[in-house]
Order: sequence, then structure tokens, then C-alpha cells
Amino acid sequence: MKPIPLPLVLAALFFTCSLPAAVALEGAAAVINSLAQTQTDDKGEAKDSAAARFSIDLKKFSAESSKMKPRAAAQGWMELVKKWAEAGPSRRDSDDGSEAADFDLLVRVVPAPPAWEELHKKASADPTGDSVRDQLLALFAATLVDDEAGKWKAFNSFREQISNASENSGSASLQALSQAMGGQNIKQWANSYVFQLAQAVAKVSDDPGHILGALNIQMEGMEKSERHSGRRINVPDLVTIAGTDKARAFLQAAMERGIQLEVEGAKTCLLAQTIALENIGKLKAPQWNLIKGIDATDMRLYEAMAKQFPDEMESDHSRNLYGDVRNGAWKSFPDEMESDHSRNTAAGYYLLSLIASGRTEEAKDLAIKQAKKGEKDLPHQGMNAMRAAGYGRQLYDFVHALLQQNPDLPLWSDYVTLAAENQKTAEAMELAKAASQRKNLTPAQHAIVLHQLSIAYLAHGSVDEALEVMRGRMTLLKAGKGQEASSDVLSLAVQMAELGNLLKRDQVRDEGIREALAILSKMEVTHGGTALLPLLMETGRPKDALEAVLLMMKPVLRQNGDRQYNVPDLKHELVQLAGIYDQAGRSEDVLIVLEQAPWWGAADLSEIAGTEDYRDIPLGVMAAKSLLAKGDKKKALDVLQATIRRAPSADSAYALLVELQGNEAMAFLDEQFARDRFQERPLIWKALLLLREKKLKEAGEIIRQAIAIDPSDGEMGRGDRMRAYVVLADILEAQGQPEDAKIYRGAVQAVRLSEEADKFQSAGLLSQAVTMYEKALTYFADAYCIQSRLAIQLAKLGDMEKAEEHFRRAFELMPDSFGRMESHCFGCEKVFKGELAETLAEKTFKKLLAENPKKPQIQYLLGYLRMEQERYAEALEHFQKAVELDPDYINAWKKILALASHTAIPSRQRDDATLALLRLDPFGNPNLRDVNDLKRLWTTVETLRKELPDQTIQPVLALDASGRLLAELRKNQGKFEGFNMSGQNDQPQLPPPGEILTQHELIQQTSQILTQFAQFGR
Repeated sequence: MKPIPLPLVLAALFFTCSLPAAVALEGAAAVINSLAQTQTDDKGEAKDSAAARFSIDLKKFSAESSKMKPRAAAQGWMELVKKWAEAGPSRRDSDDGSEAADFDLLVRVVPAPPAWEELHKKASADPTGDSVRDQLLALFAATLVDDEAGKWKAFNSFREQISNASENSGSASLQALSQAMGGQNIKQWANSYVFQLAQAVAKVSDDPGHILGALNIQMEGMEKSERHSGRRINVPDLVTIAGTDKARAFLQAAMERGIQLEVEGAKTCLLAQTIALENIGKLKAPQWNLIKGIDATDMRLYEAMAKQFPDEMESDHSRNLYGDVRNGAWKSFPDEMESDHSRNTAAGYYLLSLIASGRTEEAKDLAIKQAKKGEKDLPHQGMNAMRAAGYGRQLYDFVHALLQQNPDLPLWSDYVTLAAENQKTAEAMELAKAASQRKNLTPAQHAIVLHQLSIAYLAHGSVDEALEVMRGRMTLLKAGKGQEASSDVLSLAVQMAELGNLLKRDQVRDEGIREALAILSKMEVTHGGTALLPLLMETGRPKDALEAVLLMMKPVLRQNGDRQYNVPDLKHELVQLAGIYDQAGRSEDVLIVLEQAPWWGAADLSEIAGTEDYRDIPLGVMAAKSLLAKGDKKKALDVLQATIRRAPSADSAYALLVELQGNEAMAFLDEQFARDRFQERPLIWKALLLLREKKLKEAGEIIRQAIAIDPSDGEMGRGDRMRAYVVLADILEAQGQPEDAKIYRGAVQAVRLSEEADKFQSAGLLSQAVTMYEKALTYFADAYCIQSRLAIQLAKLGDMEKAEEHFRRAFELMPDSFGRMESHCFGCEKVFKGELAETLAEKTFKKLLAENPKKPQIQYLLGYLRMEQERYAEALEHFQKAVELDPDYINAWKKILALASHTAIPSRQRDDATLALLRLDPFGNPNLRDVNDLKRLWTTVETLRKELPDQTIQPVLALDASGRLLAELRKNQGKFEGFNMSGQNDQPQLPPPGEILTQHELIQQTSQILTQFAQFGR
């Protein structure tokens, strides 16, 4: 078999993207003009513009500081701070007129780390004249050099000064606060600043004493608070951090003060539960958030708290506002909705524990009570715990019996799932059918039952029965009022249309389309009809597709039409509009939409070129095709390069670029890979070019390098996934290895068929999907993703014997299917969920580890399994072993950071993980808020900015009308409140180190407080 020529590759990418050029559609210019008439043009009063004097000093220091010696740089920055303090907010404006009063401006231009020690000294020795501001500056400087003692000292000094805010006359900041408040609530405001900083200190500190101290300060602040803002503290894993005795002392003190606790770490949570049980009669506030499972301790705690805090007292507004007077509590201000949610979640866990204990009558009473309060679902984590403990059948039997007696209870969604898991789907269908025929159901209850009945029918291929039920549900929904009811009708109509299309039942498809268009014409929606567009275009209805987009745009223009303030957020709809014209072969209209629509929120196409339409085609590809139709190849190439920089995984952009440039595209592809070595797309297209040049050995090396990055290629969408294997098969064919090539072609064919099966699975047609997954495996049995999806669907259908076979094979294949950048394919995300899957995964991975202890993927998978089992300390050990074996294992580093919210991880290890992610994937948006070693962070960022190729995206195609609107709005920036230019995108660059510092947790809080004090001084 010969390699696929590039023109055919290109054609394959676009075969669904074009309709005959003769398609009659209203022109884009007329459409945009019509939409423009929808938008109102209210005027507002402008505020006075501020001077730009401070901006000049700021810019000058920024340009010169890198050339200064450390002492001079530190001195210069401190002088700049004084100028900032003296200028007043109205004078701290940038030279383009944009308001910029934030202290963040100074953080962004802070000198490099060699000057930080000097700056740290000067922040203490060279005060600015305001004692409160000086302590905040000292805190900022201590944070830069990671001086734990210095941070704590500065924070405490600030706290002591601000705690006497109403009496203090030595600080201009506090005097300004007092004046701004008119002598009212000064201490309340001051306390909120201390609370903000205490939270940040506790989060970034590595010192047990300081963490406990910050938590105690938060607790004390809550006692002083008189604001209705919630009495809740997030408590880290104190047992691991500070030991059991100190953790006990804090937890007990917090509970005695009526503070509700959000606790991390299994050991700390168990200790908190024990303390609550020991002191139940003394609790002044319930601790519902401590109930996180179905074991005996959770059960006892719920029963004790339910007795201590009866439901009628808990729901009484006066109790929420003034605390439990019976217990002598001081005023408390828990958020009422949050408190109700916490109690209801705890009740859900308790209900499950009652079932597990055989106390079904009590569980029944509680379920009915919860349903009356509006609770619709059982807690998923609790249900998973029930399954893992072997109580899945008891849970099904309970819900089945409950719904037999009370079919109006909102438990049908959980019931259908449980029925499938326990091979009781036929029984569930009969119960749902009987429930749907009851006469005393409200329309809302009836609609819910019909929805679940249709799901059950579809799952087993009873399509006609499902459609009859869906029509009945639509009739009920149409009788409802409000946008929610209309949105439900639209979703149901689109589902019917998609079902008809999948099953090639044109009448059903057309019925769904007709209903969807009717509801779109009557309701105020924005994105609801986008799912309909592919069907409308596929069935030759571009006029209806165009009308659907316009119906989604007009409500936004009517509701958000003030041109003085903002740009209506219509980028999503405009991209769909361009896509319709592109698919209809109307290239000139694509350019008209780009140039004449004023609502893009961007001045140039380069800013939004990666935005995709309903076909997943980027806007830049549509524009490039339209420019080619005009004969402007150079501009088309510029647009394609900008598109790839914005959307580096967009195969359609690479295909067109490579077709136009041939081997000249090599340099750009190399540049893209140098920028992100975990993005394999440039390598795939480079290998294709090398194949065309018959450089087979080099092509083979490059394509295997691409495959190694992410063998499963799970992040790619339908039609693009496994593209590397297509190229590899062509290379092997050209090298005279047809049998090897056949294996990879089989893999691709299997994935394409499974992608088609995914459509059926998404539509609810589980039995058809299973048949297709099984057929896909006949082409390539070693695809872990297909084995996983098949196993999951078989388990849903209750065929556990077959599911076990495919789960086991999936787990055996996983280690060789995962690269450093693992990405689960669609449908495989919860492959470890359930007792059967967990047991098989455990046995399989341990066996594989014994056979190959040096394979990092096995350690990773064991860590992944432990995370799913909530055994977080063990998960951390496995992920750490994975990165020891492979320091570039990017996903293992990600998982280490993800565990920080579940178990205490030393700051050094957190920094290692964060900076490893920054090194490996600079543009992957790693969370830099909690890094303690800011010198190391700065150095890493500086090095990366020097090493990475310049990715500045130059303007490629002016969006004329949009640019004019933005220019007009920029003139008003700073003059109007609520200014918004939606849709603007930053350059895809790694920000300068100073910009990154503004994201740090403690620096951000410090900066915000400094800014707020400055604003009070206006």
C-alpha cells in the first residue's frame, strides 16, 4: 500500500467541511447589519482621567534596574514605593490612560534576586513614614527571600498595629481608613485584613508553629467578627504537620468557639471526629463537614449532632443569625445555604450507612425527609464506598423498594445506574414504566420519571419505546414556564435529532430538528443551539443553521448593548457564523464576518485564530482558506502560523500549512516543538514531510518520538486521534514491512470505529455501543482505551463476567500505553471505579511491578489507583517513585501537586513539583501561587524565557470593525466603571518573573491590602 499523498490527507481533513458553492445564503454583510440594529447605544457619564506622572517613573526604573548594582536597585525600588505612596491613586495611571493603582505595578518591576537581601534590609531600616505600610513592605520583602521568621514577625507587627485601628494615630493609612469608614466598623475592616493575611501565611508556611499560630489568629478574628460572612476555617492536615497533641488542642478550641471546620487529611479528620463526639454536648455549632464516609464513626457523629442540633433549629433563620442561644454561643454568622448543603451531604452519607447496617426503615424515613428538602441525589463518594464495601446490591434493593412505595422521590438517576450494575435493568424498566403511569405525579415529577425511563429503554436498544417516552416528556416540558423549561425542551429536541441521525431514521431526525428550531425562535438563549449546527449542515439546511446562530446572538445584543462600556460576548457565535459560510463554500463571506463584525473582542485575527467552530475547525484555518481563494498565499501562511501558535494541536492548521509550504514548513515545525516538547503534533507533520521526501529512517525516528510522548493520544478529538499511527503505518509500508504496517492500520481502524461507538454511547444507545466496541477490538485487541470503554459499558449493562475480562486486559495494556503526558481517552476517565475494577487493577499492577520494578508507568498507575481509593499517602509514595525513575514524568509531577489538598507535603517537595512542571511545560499554566523558594522560581523563569523561541504573534489580519470598537472603548478606559473588553487574548508567552510574583498567595494578599489602604487615602 502506498503512502497517502498530502493532498489526500488534506482532503480527508476537510471532507465534511464543504457544501456546494452554489448554496444560497443571505450575505454576511446584510446579516451583520441586521444584528447591529439589535444593539442599544446608551451613554454614560465619564469620570475624570488621571495624570500619568507615576507611570513615567515606573517605566524608567523598569528599563534601568537590570543594569544597576544590587544595592542601588534595592534603593531605587524603595524610592519608587515612596513615590507611589505620595502620588495618590488618581495619579498612578499608565501612559495610555488606563487606570493602574495597584501595588502589583511595583511587584512587577521588583529588581532581580541579587538585590533582594538589600531590599529586605531596607524594608526594615528605611521606613516610608507610615507604620502599617512599612510592616506590609517588610512582609513582602521577607516573602521574597523566604525568611520564615521575618514573615512571621512582620505579620504579627501588622496585626498588633491594625488591631487598634480606631485608636491609632501614627499611621496615615489607618487614619484614612477611619475617615473613609466615618468612624464606623473600623475594627471589623481591620480584622478582615488580618484574616486575609493569616489564611495566606498558613497556606504557604512550612513551620508548624506558624501554621498553628495563623490558624489561631483566624479563630480569634472570627470571635471578634460581627459580619455575616461565615464562621468556617480550612484546616490542613495538622496531625501530620504538628503532631496529635497540638492538632487536638486547636481543633478542640475551634469547636468550643462554634467554628465550623473543613479538615484535610484522614488522620486529622478522624481526630476531629473523635473530639466532636467527646464534646458533643458542648458544641456551639454543628460540624457536618466532618462526616465524609459511611463507617461507624461517621454514623455515630451524625446521630449525636442530629440530636444536639435538631433540624428545625438548624433551618431556623434566627439560629443561623445569632447562634445557638441555648448553648450560650456568641453571635455567629454561618452562611445559611452552605450550612444546609453541608447538613444534607452528611445526611446522605448517614442514609447510606443505615442501609449498610440493615436499618432500612430509618433509612426510608430519612430519604423521604431529604427529598422534601429538595435533595435529588445520594452522595457519589458514599455510593462508591458502598460498592467498594460490597453493599451495592443492598443499596439497589433499598432504592428499588423505596421507589415502589414512593415513585415521586427524586432518586431515579441513581436507581437506573444501580440497576445496571446489579443486572436488574429489566426490573428497573418495569418500575419506571409503572411509575410514569401514576395519576398523582406533578408535571415535574412525571418528567423526571420519563427521563429515566427513556434512558433505560435506550440502553437496551428499545428505541421506539424510548422515543414515545421522550415525546411524552417533551409535551410535559412544553407546558412549563421559564427559560429552564425551554432549555430542557431544546436539549431533548437535539437529542432526538441526533438519535434519528445516528440510526438513519430521517423522520425522527427531522422531528427533532423541527422542535429545536421552534423553541429557539421563542426563547432567549445563547449557546443552546450550537449542538444542532452539524446536523443542519449535514442535512443540507444551511439557511436554518444561519437562522439558529442569529437567534442565539440577538438576545446577547439586546441584553448587553451598551457600546460605551463593553463588547458583547459574541465570539463563540461569530465563529459558528464563519463556520457556516466556510462549510457552504462562501469564502468571501467568511472574510466579511471577520472584517465587519464589531463583536470579536479583538483587533486582529492573530488574537483569536485558534477559536474553533462546531466542526472543531479553528477560525484561522477558515480565514486562511478564504485568503487562498483570493490568491493571497503569503497572508494565508501568516494566518496559519498564528493559528498553530494559538492552537498547537490543531491538525487542520498543520495540514494546510504543510500542503502550502512543503519542506519550507520544517523550520516552523521545529520551532513549535522546541517551544513545547510535550506537544507531538509538530513531530507528526514533520515525519509526514520526511516520508514524502523518502527519508524513511529519519521519518521513522521522528514519528516514534511523537508516539512516545502520549501513546494513547487521548486528548485529541474524533478523527484526529492516533494520527501518528497512520503516518507510522505509511512509513513501514514504504520500508517494505506490510505486515507491521497492517497492525497499526488496524489500531487506527479500531479507534475510528470506537469513536463512532462513542456517539452511540453519548446518545444513550449502550447496547449498540457495546457491539461496536466489540467489533473495534477485532481490528486491534491491544487498545487499552477500547478495552476500558467496553468494560465500563458492560458493567453498566450488568454483564460483570464479560466486564471482568476486558478490565483485566485494559489494565495489562496500560503501562505500555501511557507516556509521560498521559491523557485518558473519552470514556476511560473512571476506569478504576467500582469494586471489580479496583480489585483487578490492584492484582494486575502489583504483578506487573514485580516483573518490571523500574518501569515508572507502573508506579504512576499504582499511585493513580491509590488516589481513586483515597489512600493519599500511599499514592504520594508511588508518584514520587515514578519521578525518581523518570524526572521528566510530567503527569506524575501533576499528581503530586494534586495530592497537596489531601495530605501535608513539605514545601520543598511542592516547589520541586511546581518547578518541574514549569520546566517541562512552561505554557501549561502551572500553579505558582504556593512556591516558597521565589529565587529559584525567578531563575527558572528567566532561564526559560531565554531558551524558548520567541513566540510573539504579529498581527496577520485586521478585524476592522472590531478594532474600531475596541479603540473607542480604550479611550474610555478608566472613565467608566465596569469596563470590559471580552475576548481579548494575551500573547502565548511565559510572563516575566515579576509578573509571576504577583500570583503568589502571600504577595497577592499583601499587595491587595496595600492597594486598598492607598485607595482609602484618595
